Amino acid sequence: GDSVYRLFYDTIKGGDYRSRYEGYTGGSFKPNTTDRYVLSRLKLDLTIKPTHWLKMFVEGMDARALEKTPALPPYQNTWDIYQAYAEMGSVEKNIFGLRVGRQELMYGDQRLIGNAPWLNAERTFDAIRGTVRYKGYRLDLFASSVVNPVTGTWDHHLQVNNLHGAYGGIDKLGPRLVIEPYALWRLQHGVKNEEGIVSKLNEKIGGVRIVGT
Repeated sequence: GDSVYRLFYDTIKGGDYRSRYEGYTGGSFKPNTTDRYVLSRLKLDLTIKPTHWLKMFVEGMDARALEKTPALPPYQNTWDIYQAYAEMGSVEKNIFGLRVGRQELMYGDQRLIGNAPWLNAERTFDAIRGTVRYKGYRLDLFASSVVNPVTGTWDHHLQVNNLHGAYGGIDKLGPRLVIEPYALWRLQHGVKNEEGIVSKLNEKIGGVRIVGT
């Protein structure tokens, strides 16, 4: 009856498959430079909602480049975890949302940060992302490290290559005008400068994106 608690509030399974043929001839304007191959990508996902405010999501991906040598990322990344995160609230809809784990980050219509969906093996981040939105205003805060794709083994982020940021939005003016200020901070160790000295990269940038109909 209604008084019995269920183990899972909701469970949703899904997936998609994509394939395309591509290639070229006359690479670098040289004879006998032809490369043709078939790209194949399968994604399977599972969403578990123990309560209405908590969601757990995992998505596996198998991306292959048939008849391509060598078959390496971003063309091929066989059987790996593409996304795996827990989310409280909703970073896409609710007033408050917090998402922790491997996930996609997409800002500025992917002109600034994105998962690059045109690639066969797309990009994800190991990240913590929090979102607040209220009466036409929104703010995203995230701390992340990009996942390094390696075919044939489990992917992992580069521990010393981090990207943090704040991405805002003023939507209250309607679709005719949306203002999105942002600030990004990148930290990376072990970078050689112009003099060949290994040092730390500490780069900050800010800007604003203005879009509308």
